[in-house]
Amino acid sequence: MSSQFPLRAPVQRQRGAGLASRRNVVSQPSLALCALALALTLSTTTSQAADAPAFGVLLQQSLARAPILLEQQANAEAARLDAAQSRKWLNPKVDALSEDLNAPSNGGQSPRQITFSISQPLELGGKRASRIAVSDRDSDVAEARRREAEVLWAAKLAVAYGTVEAAQGRQRVAADELSRAGDDLRAARAQVEAGKEASVRVAQAEAGAAAARGAERAAAADLTQALEELSALVGSQERFTGIAGSLFSTAADAGAAADESPTLRVAQSEREASEARLQVEERRWIPDLSVTAGVRRYARTSQNGYVVGLSASIPLFDRNRDGVAAARQRVQAADARVLAARLETAAARRSAQAQLLAAEGQLEAALEGERASAEGYRLARIGYDAGRTPLVELLFARRAYSEAQRSTIDARLARLNQVLIAACIAAGAGALGYGIASRSSSGAEPAPAAAAPKPAATANAAKKDAPELKIPADYITAANITVENASGSDVRNELLLPAVVTAAPGAEAAVVSRANGTLVRVLRRLGDTVKAGEVLASIESLEAATMVSDRRVAQAKVDLARKTLAREKSLFDQGVTPRQALEAAQADVDVAEAEAQRAAAVAGAARVGSDGRSLNIVAPIAGRITSITALAGAHVTPDLELFRVGMPGAVQIEAPLTADDLRRVAVGDSATVLTRSGKPVPVTVRGLTPGVSATTRAATVVLIPTAGPDAQSLLAGEGVQVRLQTRGQSTPQGVAVPEEAVQNIDGTDVVFLRTPEGFRVQQVYVGLRSGGLAQIVTGLKSGQQVAVRNAFLLKAEAKKLAGDDE
Repeated sequence: MSSQFPLRAPVQRQRGAGLASRRNVVSQPSLALCALALALTLSTTTSQAADAPAFGVLLQQSLARAPILLEQQANAEAARLDAAQSRKWLNPKVDALSEDLNAPSNGGQSPRQITFSISQPLELGGKRASRIAVSDRDSDVAEARRREAEVLWAAKLAVAYGTVEAAQGRQRVAADELSRAGDDLRAARAQVEAGKEASVRVAQAEAGAAAARGAERAAAADLTQALEELSALVGSQERFTGIAGSLFSTAADAGAAADESPTLRVAQSEREASEARLQVEERRWIPDLSVTAGVRRYARTSQNGYVVGLSASIPLFDRNRDGVAAARQRVQAADARVLAARLETAAARRSAQAQLLAAEGQLEAALEGERASAEGYRLARIGYDAGRTPLVELLFARRAYSEAQRSTIDARLARLNQVLIAACIAAGAGALGYGIASRSSSGAEPAPAAAAPKPAATANAAKKDAPELKIPADYITAANITVENASGSDVRNELLLPAVVTAAPGAEAAVVSRANGTLVRVLRRLGDTVKAGEVLASIESLEAATMVSDRRVAQAKVDLARKTLAREKSLFDQGVTPRQALEAAQADVDVAEAEAQRAAAVAGAARVGSDGRSLNIVAPIAGRITSITALAGAHVTPDLELFRVGMPGAVQIEAPLTADDLRRVAVGDSATVLTRSGKPVPVTVRGLTPGVSATTRAATVVLIPTAGPDAQSLLAGEGVQVRLQTRGQSTPQGVAVPEEAVQNIDGTDVVFLRTPEGFRVQQVYVGLRSGGLAQIVTGLKSGQQVAVRNAFLLKAEAKKLAGDDE
């Protein structure tokens, strides 16, 4: 599937010899005419330019005018009309026959006869029903192919839409790089004028600015071409100048089962059509019957007679046996195609999920690299202004930052491509079309990992008198913009630790095989809810037969010992045998009963089945099956893990601590777990290891969620972050907020305060940054609500508001 939707490489413009060769073959009058036509075209298209709508709207518009979809819709409608036509009855036939035209007259009267008749063919033996069934199945095939075409079209349109979004991002990066190059050039000139640098540094900075200017123009040309290709793809008469939505933030969907693949639906429909044609061939040998009724006119007597007839074909030479055999072979071929489509879809789905996980990992790495390169450029610029860093390092840091931004855009585009592939395999147009549009953040562009520093910032939107963004509550919820209260703690007392969610003790159990044997039945699947003691699988084993035999032998020995004891007691009562014989018989009974209890306990512990040759594998605890390696027909050995059962919600969080931080944490301290969704989950420190590990040089802190519904969102094996408030003695200076709540607008740090109608831009001054928190020195009070997650969306709205005001 991955080869069906390749991502388009950045457009390479022709330069050098290509342009020179065209100049040699095109005459000057032709160039003038081309220039005039281009000017007229640009003047016409500019007046009709507009932004492309959101992806869901654009897809809905294009479905009604895409030629490939119109063709499939016409085929589906034609098949539906053919199905309706197949329900019509066969037409009757009218015959007129004149006989004895030149025959000699008899007694002066002509023997001529004229017969008028009507014949009605009849379809017997289910011929009509099978003919209708074939037309209905052909209609289903055409409809399945139409849906498959819509899936492919939606994927193609989504790739083009994502390519435009990537081109827009590259243009923004190029524009930011050009701005930074200008700042570096001005700084270099200032250093030269101050006598701190040689004049060659100005030339180097000018060369860097010229290269950035060329890159910005190239990015603009790439964006123009991508927009033109999108306009041509959807058949729009307007020239798109941008896009109104975003697909980069599309959430990955697990998708539907493999049986819902559009390719598999087409194969299944074709198989049903083959079965219907087989029924037609099986009924073809049935005789064709026609009923005839008419009237005959006798010229001699001028009287009428009636004619009634019945005709039928005789299947004497052709009973259509070879036709039926050929139809059966076609059904078998259709079965093979269905099986191949199911296997290919399942394999492609697993591959797409693996590729999606890899793409998400690459995106996370790219975001980390962008943040690191942004910080490197900021430090290099500070060092250059202070005369401690050479210009070469500053230019290198700037290029590295721009390359990191482009790498992030490429990673987002690659991730989008994998999301499209997974959706195409899984659920068709619903996942690729309106499903993608609903899972993407409409109208919001993805935020860069870090804002570029601009030391020479001028008047901007953030410096205006607290502009307010009026945003509906529905948009805030849909965009997943979370709000937190600013705390009066010191960031030096906060720890942001990487952690992993693990199952709580007793909340997870491994289910293993207890004997050698063959796994004959697997009764539960991955994700099923099971009860304690419920049978999960069965193993056919020789050891089970041995256990059953030992139990029966032990019981037989018990019965024999009891009979012997009864006989010895009778003889002792009669005075025939001594007491010693009676006591020996009683001891034999005790030994036999003990052996029988041992054999029964062994068989019970091994869960021997009622058939006497199988062992039942049971769940030791109640919960859900989180892992399964059991495969029917496989040979298993003792202690081989077959299932793993876990209790949902019974988890704990384990995080590493350094030796210094270990002294600042105590049992009972409160903390917060930050999940990938951004929703904080309150937890409490339950325990600490007394020392650090000899290998990792770190201690481990164990935290447990507090009671509440939020604890159910934590899944075992999930990687999270823990924000831990330590017992430091430093005095808070200002307030602390998460670092992602602080946004930079044209060189000014701001936060977004929650208001009844939306958010208000508040300029702040940031002090220390540590552990994912930022210390706000001035501009914010403790307890005020600020936007945290997805605050960059509000930054984009603030920039739009600033542009409208200007």
